[in-house]
Order: sequence, then structure tokens, then C-alpha cells
Amino acid sequence: MATVLGWNGWSKVASLLTAVAAIAALWFTAQSLRATQAQIGMTEQGQFTDRFGKAVEQLGSEKLDIRLGGIYALERLARDSPRDYWTTMEVLAAFLRVHAPATRCTVSTPSTDVQAAATVIGRRNLTFDADEGLRSLNRRPDESRPFRSPLDLGGVCLAGAQLVNVDFSDVSLDDANLSDANLSGAELDNAQATGANFTRARIGTASLTGMNLEGANLTGANLTWSDLSRAKLTNADLTNADLTGARGVHEN
Repeated sequence: MATVLGWNGWSKVASLLTAVAAIAALWFTAQSLRATQAQIGMTEQGQFTDRFGKAVEQLGSEKLDIRLGGIYALERLARDSPRDYWTTMEVLAAFLRVHAPATRCTVSTPSTDVQAAATVIGRRNLTFDADEGLRSLNRRPDESRPFRSPLDLGGVCLAGAQLVNVDFSDVSLDDANLSDANLSGAELDNAQATGANFTRARIGTASLTGMNLEGANLTGANLTWSDLSRAKLTNADLTNADLTGARGVHEN
């Protein structure tokens, strides 16, 4: 055989076998890496599920400090797992609807846990949407800003809440009570707030572009230097509201 192939022939065969072995080694390494990554992913998801379940359980505690721990644990989870981000935000919104209904709005300021949940929602990451988690490049056809999925805070009592610079864009606030709330500098673009109570609320320098305020009570509200462009104010009560420097008022 050596006579037939010669030294050069055997050298080529050896090189070919070496190359095949190297390719096989790379293939097996890649398969092993994929399996390892899949296992890591399953482990991480399992850890998230455990952490999520514990945080939700904390929200039902009778102790304030434990409920607060659950709220901030959910915020951390939302940042750690983009895929499950919106689930955590919806849980916090549900917490507010259950623990602070506008029908029982008898306090001048919200409880500490209600304030905390509202604050966390107000600083949510707007590149995460409800359907697919992370869509940082998703855009609405008519706008350059990221798509924002609506959160339901309808019928919630946030009277007297400190909500300075929060982003409640696209949030549903229908029939919510935000009387005496401080919403200075807030982003409320395209929010739905029909029938909401903003009596004496401070909404100065806020952006209310495209906000639906039909039938809302804005009696005595401070709207100085706010942007009301394209806002819907049909049947809204603006008695004694301060509209100094507000934009878009004459459009309504």
C-alpha cells in the first residue's frame, strides 16, 4: 500500500484524517456548549420562577415591610428577566387595584406600599412590551418612540401620591382618583383617564399629549407649562385650573 500511495499519498491521507477529527471535535464541542447553555437557561428560569412566587407571596403579607420587600423584589426580577418583565408590572398594577380602589379612597396620602408600587410602575422600562418581552427596536408606524403596552390602573386611588417625573404613558387611569397628587413633570402621553379625578393635582410641566381626559375632574389643578396637545377634554371640568403657559389648550 505504501508503494501504491507513496509518502506524499500517506501524508495527504493523514492530513485529511486530522482535519476530519478536528471538525468532529468542533461539532461535539458546539453540541456540548448548546446543551450546557440550555441547562443554564432552564436553571435560571427555575430560579426566576421561585423568586417570582416568593415575591408575589410577600405582597399578600399583613406586614408592611414584607409587602415592600415583595414590591422591590418584583422590580429586580423585572430587570433581570426581560421575557417576564411585563408579568411583574401587571402583578404590581393588580396589587394597586386590589389594595387601593378609588371606591374606598378616604385617605389624603397613599400607604407606603401603594406609593412604592406606583413609583416602581412609573419608572418601568418602556422598551419591554407585553407580548414578546424585549423589543427595543419596535416602533409604531406614526411615532418614533418605543411601543408601550398599556397597564390597567383604572379605578385606583392615588390621591396625594408623589408621582414626580413618573412615566404613565399609555396607562389606563379611567375613573382613578389622583386628587392632590403631585404629577409634576410626568409623562402622560396617550394615557386614558376618562372620568378620573385630578382635583387640585399638580401637573405642571407634564406632558399630556394625546391624553384622553373626557369627563375628568381637573378642578383647581395646576397645569402650568404642561403640554395638552391633542388631549381630549370633552366635558372635562377645568374650573379654577391654572393653565398658565400650557400648550395645546386652544386646540380643545
